[in-house]
Amino acid sequence: MNKLELLRYEYQKENRSQTLFIFDTNFLLLPFRLWSKGDEIINLIKDNISTEQIFIPYIILLEFHRNIDYVIEKVSNSLQGIKKLDGKAYELNVDDFTNDLKNKIIKNIFKGDRSNIEQLKKEIEETISNKLPEIQREVENNITSINNVVSKYIKQLNKEIIEPLISRDYIKKSEMNIKYYSEVLFEKCLGEKYSAQKIKNIGIEGEKRFKNNIPPGFQDDEKFKNIVIDGEIFQNKFGDYAIWKDIIEYCKNKISINDKFTNVVIVSDDKKEDWRSNKQSMRSELKQEFYFETGLPISMLSSAEFIEKVSNNRELANVARKTVQALDQELTKQKDLDIEAINNGNYESLVGIWKNSRGDILDIKFDGQVNDDMKLVKIKNLNSTNKVPCIGIGNGYTGAALVLFKIGFKNPYGDQSDISKARLILTQNEGDYPAEMYYYRQ
Repeated sequence: MNKLELLRYEYQKENRSQTLFIFDTNFLLLPFRLWSKGDEIINLIKDNISTEQIFIPYIILLEFHRNIDYVIEKVSNSLQGIKKLDGKAYELNVDDFTNDLKNKIIKNIFKGDRSNIEQLKKEIEETISNKLPEIQREVENNITSINNVVSKYIKQLNKEIIEPLISRDYIKKSEMNIKYYSEVLFEKCLGEKYSAQKIKNIGIEGEKRFKNNIPPGFQDDEKFKNIVIDGEIFQNKFGDYAIWKDIIEYCKNKISINDKFTNVVIVSDDKKEDWRSNKQSMRSELKQEFYFETGLPISMLSSAEFIEKVSNNRELANVARKTVQALDQELTKQKDLDIEAINNGNYESLVGIWKNSRGDILDIKFDGQVNDDMKLVKIKNLNSTNKVPCIGIGNGYTGAALVLFKIGFKNPYGDQSDISKARLILTQNEGDYPAEMYYYRQ
């Protein structure tokens, strides 16, 4: 391949044996989120990728350790709520069927005002009731047949789906998978532990890159709490940059890398714009930097893409894709507002659909466009005079304030909202707003 082809390279499955795979934290956690098919992902890795083809930066071990207990507990709690189906609860009852039929017939006969024909109504109801035993005899045999079919189906569901879920020892299987990670992946494929000097260098270099919006990681300013490694504080906002630096150094320092591998693939479901262009392909700046530093092309695959390209297991890939989508939706709803970024014109933490209980909707885009006919605007000194942070919003003719409530922040004038979520208010005045005015992320 020429240089342009290398810079534009995307992973090809025929090159699998010559590919170095980098597993991100979200991919390593996926088997524990897929309680029914997690083992399939573990086996897919064992059967198709040698440990020599895998590299896991050291910071990913720490991120995995920080998240794994929460993931296992959440899935385990969900599984405990599953109960066997009671077939009798789904059976049709002859008396219920005929009484329901009678009520529907009467309702359709007397749709209008019946205040003057109550006697007639009673006579018709009596006539219909006298006919019910005949109807019951006619349908009883059919209902029995239907109930037999329903009972058979419920038993089948219990045997094939519900009982395996209840009997599945999720905790035990999770412990076995963690053991594989510990004894194989984190033992044979893990990058070097960070020295105090390396942590300092990452911080210095990361700050310079972030100030100039050089990817990756510049969108992670609020990422997690800091941690201590060998007495040195590691700022977690530099986690993505540390991963990137590790990958480059690993490929540069291993003499045999360029001889053995023809390309590098990061397996990650991170969709932030400091990694991907339009949440799809890897950013061209990253591809260029990596190629100029190592001489190798690099690309990214989502978990679902990796599964499908490596094993051709489309069913498992679709399950992974739906799981990641559900997780993305959950994280989006939990996402808080970044007031400082909003005031500086970065509206990422506002992006999405917001709705109040009146049914009003605010559809906010990355560029500050709202509902196609409004725009977010920064108003000088607006926040200096308000008790609650806000930003201007208008359509060129009229304007208002979009009041911003972070998670946990109470309206000082009185709060009728759910403070466990981020909220917005569209108004022209400060005050104690009614509950139905508060917009919540959908």
